[in-house]
Amino acid sequence: MNGWPSTYLFVLSLFSINGYAQQASEEEDPFAFLAEEKYQPKAIVEKGEIKNSPESEEDEEEDPFAFLAEEKYQPKMAVQEVDSPGFVQVDVLNVSADTFSFGQYNGLSEEGTHVNLSGYYRDFNTASSLVDYWHLDAQNLALDNRDLSLALGQVRAYNVEFNFNQTQQVKNLSGLTPYTNNGGLFTLPNSWVAAQTTDGMTAFNAIASSFEQTLEREKLNLEYSQYFGKNWFLTSDFSTEEKTGTKATGAALYANVQNGHSAILPQAIDQTTNKMEFSITYNQSNYSVKADYLFSQFENEQSSLTWQNPYSSLIGPNVAYPDGIGQIGVAPDNDLHQIRVLGHYIHSPKLRIIADTSYSLASQDENYLPYTINSQLVTGALPRTSLEGEAVTITVKTSVLYRYSNSLNFKGIYRYSERDNQSPRDAYQVVFADTWAPLEEKFRHYNAPHSKNSNYFELTTNYRLLSRSKASLIYAYEEIERYNYAVNSTIENSIKLKFRVHSETNLASRFELGFKDRAASLYHWERSYFSLFDAQLINQTPENQRYTNHPLLSQHYLSNREQFNGKANLNYPIADNIHLNYDISYKENDYDKSTLGLINDKSIFSSLNGIWIYSNTINFTSYLTYDRYEFEQAGREFTGGYEKSAFEQYASLPQASDSAKNWQITPDDSTISLGLSAHWDYLPKVIEMDFDYRFSDSTSKNDNFLSGGAADLTNVGLPDASNKEHHFEFNTLYHYKPNMSFSFSYQYYRFDGKDWAYDQVNPNSIAKVVGTGQRPANDQLHVFQLSFKYQIE
Repeated sequence: MNGWPSTYLFVLSLFSINGYAQQASEEEDPFAFLAEEKYQPKAIVEKGEIKNSPESEEDEEEDPFAFLAEEKYQPKMAVQEVDSPGFVQVDVLNVSADTFSFGQYNGLSEEGTHVNLSGYYRDFNTASSLVDYWHLDAQNLALDNRDLSLALGQVRAYNVEFNFNQTQQVKNLSGLTPYTNNGGLFTLPNSWVAAQTTDGMTAFNAIASSFEQTLEREKLNLEYSQYFGKNWFLTSDFSTEEKTGTKATGAALYANVQNGHSAILPQAIDQTTNKMEFSITYNQSNYSVKADYLFSQFENEQSSLTWQNPYSSLIGPNVAYPDGIGQIGVAPDNDLHQIRVLGHYIHSPKLRIIADTSYSLASQDENYLPYTINSQLVTGALPRTSLEGEAVTITVKTSVLYRYSNSLNFKGIYRYSERDNQSPRDAYQVVFADTWAPLEEKFRHYNAPHSKNSNYFELTTNYRLLSRSKASLIYAYEEIERYNYAVNSTIENSIKLKFRVHSETNLASRFELGFKDRAASLYHWERSYFSLFDAQLINQTPENQRYTNHPLLSQHYLSNREQFNGKANLNYPIADNIHLNYDISYKENDYDKSTLGLINDKSIFSSLNGIWIYSNTINFTSYLTYDRYEFEQAGREFTGGYEKSAFEQYASLPQASDSAKNWQITPDDSTISLGLSAHWDYLPKVIEMDFDYRFSDSTSKNDNFLSGGAADLTNVGLPDASNKEHHFEFNTLYHYKPNMSFSFSYQYYRFDGKDWAYDQVNPNSIAKVVGTGQRPANDQLHVFQLSFKYQIE
């Protein structure tokens, strides 16, 4: 929730780590001299604060909710969490129905009763000579989303930490599939009724079984850090993460637009990511240097996705059901090595320099699959056994912070990055729907490695005004040079003006205005054609037909663009116990040189939230947000064929040059959210109650489709898609004894999703796509929870 809750939790977290912070306070701070009065601006010295860093935009900022740290405003449970070394909690939960919206990430997607266990224990004053402190944290051990961590060490010596995390994501439980996974091959039963289109596959409903899209991650992490004397610090981190489950994947035997025999498959996921990181830091009173090495390895247990063709279309030998088998590649194994060096140098109280540079090498040498799995089709040899891909990335970033006076400071940033794709470029044979693999060289396709480098410069000027106000001016320049892209370079200039104002009425406000202008070099619409096809075919193609994307359709991230953006924040304490906060932001992008594609987009976000401390025992919070995004998309409907010039008119066919085939749509997405919560110490220090209600309503409108008058394009927009969510929660906590408490909570959850792409699409709705018939979430459930908590004394 916006506003005070995050501040409140932050204050509590400061208290919860207070014991550790006190022991760590003996650590030598290489920048401790900055706290000395002679290095502080007078305004900060008078306030007794140490906030001199010119890079901070929040210096001299007062926390309007600081009073929440006072004990009289804290519930007893919060105070216990600070005072107690730990707790053990047992939960009994009952979920009234299966759900994949409410239970997407919390491990409560299944109907029934669940028993859960959580706990925490810390000891910062152990009697052992080897260990000064240790703590154990276990959360939701009996649910599918669980965390377990153990840390121990000695202050100013070493720290060892072990972490285990399991996360389950439930995406959709409503789909159906006729396929069965047999050792990596998705097959259909003998009773399957094949057809040329999906409406003839009459056995689908009798054969299909539930298709649940669920992904699970399990991560093990071991961290070790060690001090060597006063100046050296070593850290190491080892982790392995396994991702398993099932997700929806499209697969097709594609011949052309009319023959794209495809199906949605329940792809099995079994992937592992291993990481190893070492770093060593050297600190002195006015500078520090850190060197870091990172190795990451991704391994996919699945090398391909293979499936039986459900169609009876006779588009070639050994392709139709039941003999037809298709195969596609999946995410390949890959490695990453990175070396990084960071430095921080304080030349004087007024000048600080920060540097950060890295070198990364990403490689991928997974063996290629054959051109086709169809043994009846004759193909040539692959140019190599694997891609042998390598990409080198170099980054250099330098920041200089200079405080000219107590009122004026500057910050300059320079960043250089270079990505060099060193993968070899080869010619590959083209296979159409596993039925035709022309051996002529002119039909070969080439892979096209992309590379780029960028130079970025930013200068920030901050000036302190009267009454703790501040003005900032930021100018940035970026130039990106590209290889194998439609443009050679883009240049972007941006300027931003920021104000922070404190009035005598305690109204604190922030304002920000910005403008960006990106200009691209000449757009070469033909470059993708030259990169993809063989020289023989290019020479046989007329110049005005050498394109893969329409010449008037430019990629939006390479196009000329003007961007306007603005933000405002108002924070006003109506009274000592009532605070209001309002945020609003607006951004607009205008692709002023684009004819087709993304023309412009706009977004606006506003939020009003507040807190009312009615008394020491009752407080209320609320928020109201509105989010809207709309964009204009233009296109042209045309048929290809042998004559498809975008610059010549053909009366017999609607070609790429026919502007009467233009269409335009301006989708409009909006979301409104409301939240209300209250806390009541019904019997102070004995019974606490919490109420919380959240409502969200989002709508995507696509009803303003314009065809430009083309006879075969009707002005019929798509139906609206919407999601509505209600979530109410009540919790009461009873402190039976100083170290023993019971709680009861009730949740009501209602999610109503409406999406025409699911609501009106069955497994056979599209002639050449065997779908799953999944539906959007439409959940209504009740969750009851009883908990017992024992505070360790």
